[in-house]
Amino acid sequence: MDSFAALPVVVLQQLVAMVDGQYVTSVVPSTPSLPRQLFATLRLVSRDWRRLVDSLVELHHVSTLHVRLCGDVSRFPRQIEALVETLQLPTRDAPALRAMAIRVGTDEFVRSFEILKARAYDDAFDGVAVDWRSLFAACPRLQRLDLSGLPLHSRHLREILDAASLECPDLLALELPRKEWHRGQVSMVWRPTFDALLLALERWHTRGSQRGLLQLTVPQRITKCDTSSTTIHSLTDEYLYALAAFCPNLQHLDGWKSTYTESEGRLGCEELLFSSRGAWTAFCQSCTQLCELNWFVLPFIDDFFKAFAASPKPNLKRLVLAGGDHVNFGQDAVFGTYYTDGTWSYSNQGLAALFRGCPALEELDVVFQFTPFDDAGRHDIIDDDFLIALATHCPRLKRLEIKELNNASFYGSLKGISDRGVAALATLRELRVVSLKDTKCESQGLLELIRHAPREGPPRVVDMIVGGYELVRPARRQEPGNFYSVISDVLLAVHQHPLRLDGRRFTITLKGLLRGQPLERHRQLWKGSTMMLIDALRTSCPWLHVAVDERFRHVTVVLTTEPMASSAPARLPVELHGHYSLERLIDMTRYSDHVSFLRALFPIVMAVVPTIIMVSTIDLLPLEAPSLGLSHSRNFWIRSAFGTFCITVSALEVHHRLIPVLRLTLWQLLAWCVVITAGMTAGTIAMAHAIGFPLPFQFHIVNPRVMEEVQAFQVIFGTLTLCTFIYPAYNYAFVSLDGHAQAAFALLLPVVKLIVKNVVAPFCKHMEDMKPGEVIFNVEIFHALFTSYCMQVSRRLMKDMLSRTQILPTPMAEPADKHQGSTKLPADDKSFDLVHGNASEDPRHVLLKALTPEERLEYSRLVLNVLHVVEFVVLAEFTEVIIPVIYCVFITAASRNANAEFYPQVRGLTNEDFVQQVGRILIYASLEFVSFLVLCWLLHRKLRFAVIKQLAFVLESDWVLVQLRLFVWVLFIVQNTLEHFGVDYSFKFAWLRSTKPES
Repeated sequence: MDSFAALPVVVLQQLVAMVDGQYVTSVVPSTPSLPRQLFATLRLVSRDWRRLVDSLVELHHVSTLHVRLCGDVSRFPRQIEALVETLQLPTRDAPALRAMAIRVGTDEFVRSFEILKARAYDDAFDGVAVDWRSLFAACPRLQRLDLSGLPLHSRHLREILDAASLECPDLLALELPRKEWHRGQVSMVWRPTFDALLLALERWHTRGSQRGLLQLTVPQRITKCDTSSTTIHSLTDEYLYALAAFCPNLQHLDGWKSTYTESEGRLGCEELLFSSRGAWTAFCQSCTQLCELNWFVLPFIDDFFKAFAASPKPNLKRLVLAGGDHVNFGQDAVFGTYYTDGTWSYSNQGLAALFRGCPALEELDVVFQFTPFDDAGRHDIIDDDFLIALATHCPRLKRLEIKELNNASFYGSLKGISDRGVAALATLRELRVVSLKDTKCESQGLLELIRHAPREGPPRVVDMIVGGYELVRPARRQEPGNFYSVISDVLLAVHQHPLRLDGRRFTITLKGLLRGQPLERHRQLWKGSTMMLIDALRTSCPWLHVAVDERFRHVTVVLTTEPMASSAPARLPVELHGHYSLERLIDMTRYSDHVSFLRALFPIVMAVVPTIIMVSTIDLLPLEAPSLGLSHSRNFWIRSAFGTFCITVSALEVHHRLIPVLRLTLWQLLAWCVVITAGMTAGTIAMAHAIGFPLPFQFHIVNPRVMEEVQAFQVIFGTLTLCTFIYPAYNYAFVSLDGHAQAAFALLLPVVKLIVKNVVAPFCKHMEDMKPGEVIFNVEIFHALFTSYCMQVSRRLMKDMLSRTQILPTPMAEPADKHQGSTKLPADDKSFDLVHGNASEDPRHVLLKALTPEERLEYSRLVLNVLHVVEFVVLAEFTEVIIPVIYCVFITAASRNANAEFYPQVRGLTNEDFVQQVGRILIYASLEFVSFLVLCWLLHRKLRFAVIKQLAFVLESDWVLVQLRLFVWVLFIVQNTLEHFGVDYSFKFAWLRSTKPES
């Protein structure tokens, strides 16, 4: 840090500018600016860094001056005098003023379209005398002057040019104001200013150390209302000859991309250089230091291409190719009327010759405006020879983009570009970005782009339209234009020779537009083979990631070697992935229409009754102490068989829901359950007789696994079985800790829940409607039960819960942000009924009618997704409300019966301790209940449909699944804590060491 502090502040400025590209210290080609975010970060490092950043900010403010004159124009002279006095103050070691921008405050009038006020203000400004000479005399080392904020017609502009050219000889960049729409045509006021500009350019050339300007931005010289070709040629020729004579080192002319617009998919130009061939040749021969050029301002003809190529520009790195504003001027204006020296034709050879004049070119944009009525035909000259010439003469090319400003439905094909041209382009070592519109390129050209991709540095990014924007033709390998046939050939080649591409870095995005319903069968065949190849690539090329997105007729395929960082996090909130089926939407709509609000409360209240009855009566069968041995455990084995029977019923229910074709009848279900229960109970008794009673972790041994050959069932049932180890082990570790360690360990519980949910959810993809219930009534029940137990044993965690200010559930924050835009139309703040579609009184209904069929379909998909998310969130909140209540009922019943001594959580509790523990759980349940009510209110307010009815529909339609899940997992908690099941996560199993013959 001491070495940094010892550096001069100017040197430190250059070092920071090298690190952050947003820190602009040079005056060319833009005004210096500060990287505010970087400086804010550096200020937090240390006190020394804060001082260094402050010195850099002070240096910027001292060397850059923004003069804003606004308000009463009569005060402008005094303001300038005060500014001059400030600049003339003696300051020790102060850096020189390098950049100045002057603005006069007429913007407010222009923005409000008050033309008369704007003109009156400008005229009043002209009537005021300002001593500009003294201002520029106070900053003789000025290098950049921005006058874009001055009125173009004002006499002050001419006075400023005269004063700056006399007092600031080393000026490098000059930016003049653009055309003023409220003053009419530029030609009315341009001549006097133009004369002043020519004189200033001559002075900077003769007196300046750089022999002229490096950057010049001037107003529009040619107006679309001028009809005199003499005026056009005289102004433009004089301008180009002046630049050739007085600005031989010019680097930036009229700024980068500042002379054309892309609004509404049309090319429009506010700057056209219609000149003679002699003036253009003189300019090209003199100004060879250009760094960037926009050809849109120039005639798109061979004579200009060849004159430019005859004098190479070794520093030219950016080039835009576009043929003039033919929409507003017409073909004759662009290609003939205003150019009379020779032929106005253009050709492939002339355009290819252009690249000989820019050997250091790094970025090339080719911009088209194509319509079915366009006769310009410029698409035909962009062919293989164009790309080959580009690759030959511009070996440093890093980015190529050929785009079209129009709707995709009107895209024209670049029929002259094939595999030959793309293969030549692929050999460029530094090429990193390629974007091409529809071409005749097929798999060979794409493979060359991949094979020559870099192994180090940034990846090669390719974005191409492949054959799909023409009608889909029969799927023949030799037939070009079929999207999936090209994709299949590329994937097959990668699959056959993976080692040739291993280590290459690339991201290839291929797009197509599929049409032609009669050929749907052929498209499906190609699509099927493509998907099979993608599956094969997962094994042969694990380093390659392939993604396919088909929406309506648009298809996008992405091949990349870069890790898809967004894919894994995007899967984490399983609530956001999935959607309602139309059948479930219709069923829920009918249910909501025919069920009243009070009737909907009935299944919600009754959902917990069977489980409450079970936990209240489970201990009516008295148990004897496990220390008495196996011979005194008859009631325990009856109870254990009952639990095994319930778990078997639940497992088989999941089995036939996951595999509907293997559905069991009621009698088959009961028979299987009896056989499995009898076998598992007998086997467990035999193991207890051989090992000892209680049998260690007996409850985990008796969990049945059915139909293990079915992968989905294995994964889901196996994951849930694993939960029976994970959550009790977590509980054992939790109660073993104390104080802050216990509170910190509680943070692990949501992580466990998130992992389990993301393991179970993908295997429910073929039963999308049941995914919320399957996930919530398995994972959330576990989570809520053990959270309740943690509330019972931890006072600190309860205090932390009560101190929270946010009681809304975490899942609520995810879908609310994700789907807000999809459920709320921007017409007004009224809501739209998603379920019933009842919008007869709502203006939003008019907007929905205005949607296209594709937009309606997309909107419907979003609505179905929102309903899926809402069901997830509401079920999760409902579960977190009822489980603590059920657990309270259980510990209350357990503490009042003869088996209380066998439950560690109620053993030895006094009445006071019992009331405190139940009170903590009920407070937690109350918070969850308030959260549930607020959630339902917010969703109802946002979506305008009855969330309570949706919850009732889910509970009633999936009654069997809900009851089995509640019954089984609550039973698991009850059984797991009972001493007779031998749960000991210390793994000491002390009772097995005792010598009791009955055991």
